[in-house]
Amino acid sequence: MKSDEDDVCNQLNVVMLGSPQKSILFEKLCQAAMKYERHVHYQDVYYLTIDYNGKEELLEFVDPGLARTGGREMAIKRADLALLFYSALSLSSLHNLQTVKDDLTMKGNVTSQTQKKMEESNAVVLWIKFEKRMKKGQKWATELGPDCEFIILSSSQFADAKTFLETIVSTIRVHRKRRTRTFIKQLKLAHEILSPRKSDRSKEERKSTKSSSSSNSYNNENKSNICLIM
Repeated sequence: MKSDEDDVCNQLNVVMLGSPQKSILFEKLCQAAMKYERHVHYQDVYYLTIDYNGKEELLEFVDPGLARTGGREMAIKRADLALLFYSALSLSSLHNLQTVKDDLTMKGNVTSQTQKKMEESNAVVLWIKFEKRMKKGQKWATELGPDCEFIILSSSQFADAKTFLETIVSTIRVHRKRRTRTFIKQLKLAHEILSPRKSDRSKEERKSTKSSSSSNSYNNENKSNICLIM
């Protein structure tokens, strides 16, 4: 029988933060999922079920907003993956993400995609501004560390939502395995550190027992044998 604890363990947690454009992309993710539902009590929590490698995976998406609240901090702390959104047409949307930087625990490698050069002069000016904002986003992603990946998406033209969901699942699974292996290594190291101490303690106990036996043997004729159990 499957327990509630198993459900919690198998659930993959994703937090979404940033510009309003994320809503367009999220709607497409919902359409690509096998099943989609909103939390009964919390309007910013959603559940998506997808088929991944022949197995159903449950993804929890939380959109706590950018305001510094306990709910936002808890969502980031629980998340296996954070999706940060900003618009290349709005520098302020990138600045707004700076408010969550201290709370983020993920770190990442940065990848980028090249864009076609525009020929019209007014379009070139717009492109230069876009490129500068894109580079600022790349720089910020680099500052978050080696587990943060920078991706360029068009929310209006985004089509392959199912593949994106599968990428989210595979990324989380890889990181969970990595954390588990690290935890096991730490346990083994702790065991190796403590083992010599146990061995030394056993030697001291054997010496003490031997000394006590000699003393008892020496006084055996004049005293009764005493057994002390601890």
